[in-house]
Amino acid sequence: ELPITFHVLGRRRRRDPWRPKVTGSRILVIAPFVNTTGIKSVARAAYGERILIGGQGDLDALHEDTLAVWDQISTVSDMAAEEPEDGAENRPSGLHAKMLAVEHGYDVTSYVG
Repeated sequence: ELPITFHVLGRRRRRDPWRPKVTGSRILVIAPFVNTTGIKSVARAAYGERILIGGQGDLDALHEDTLAVWDQISTVSDMAAEEPEDGAENRPSGLHAKMLAVEHGYDVTSYVG
């Protein structure tokens, strides 16, 4: 059996930014919205390779020093952000899902939202 736990993120009463409970050799972050505080906080979870995928506009707004610790940085395809062409008005578009995966040994701890 694999344990599943739930973590509440973004609690305003905490002064420290949220960070993963585990550290590992590699980390993958997929997030549509990124900021300096969050990216620096989760980057500390990896002592090896760091991979970041985010929205172009948010990544462009970050300082070079913030991005310097990331080994690979990719952006979401412009096609993912476009409105659907089939006339469906209420269909979601763009990247909204968030995921963080930390590899430690033979295990991976994933946080999804």
